[in-house]
Amino acid sequence: MMKARLMCYLQGGRVDGMKRDMHGARDPSPPTDSEVCTVPHRLFFGRSSTTWGGGGVCFLDPCPCEEFPSKLRLWRVTLDQFNDIFAQENGYEPGDDGMEAVTETHLDEFRAAVPDRVHHDFLDSWYGGVLYLGDQSESSHALSEPILSFTLPSADLELFRKRQEQTNPPSEAYINVIKHGLVEAMCMDDADAVQYLDERIDAPLSGEVFLR
Repeated sequence: MMKARLMCYLQGGRVDGMKRDMHGARDPSPPTDSEVCTVPHRLFFGRSSTTWGGGGVCFLDPCPCEEFPSKLRLWRVTLDQFNDIFAQENGYEPGDDGMEAVTETHLDEFRAAVPDRVHHDFLDSWYGGVLYLGDQSESSHALSEPILSFTLPSADLELFRKRQEQTNPPSEAYINVIKHGLVEAMCMDDADAVQYLDERIDAPLSGEVFLR
């Protein structure tokens, strides 16, 4: 959500509350555009992040959830930049061997799999699952552009669904970053942003089967 947080992935560094610096992308250019949208997938918080003082971090549930839709900020970056962000979220440096990147061929496969499958496993790590949330097309852009995010891989999502792994509330510093992003992007006030996040922190994860 918050632009300063995104720029850590592209240009390196950290924002207040983080315990370590990000490497930055091989192409540090800022995004060429951004916009906001709402998707029918709920966010939840889990695991324990040393980067954020031991609190839970945010994941997006592939299973549709009309009760708790999520507000997203879309950033227009290149596919190479996306892969460098993806690498950093999974503990790799951009360009590391062993880091499976999303390619144009994968994008074609993602599009062909909809609506039966929106979630694709790439890595055995916290953010090893890639979510394809459709294409965005504007009159100023001749080609439609994929909306991509990342979340837990399938096996780890299953642990949360079976209650074999419990959700974990985020640290105050982590929540503040998301809250500031909501205020910055969505023109929400602090109270509305806090209410939006509190509802999702407290709600149990659905037991429905998620889309693979």
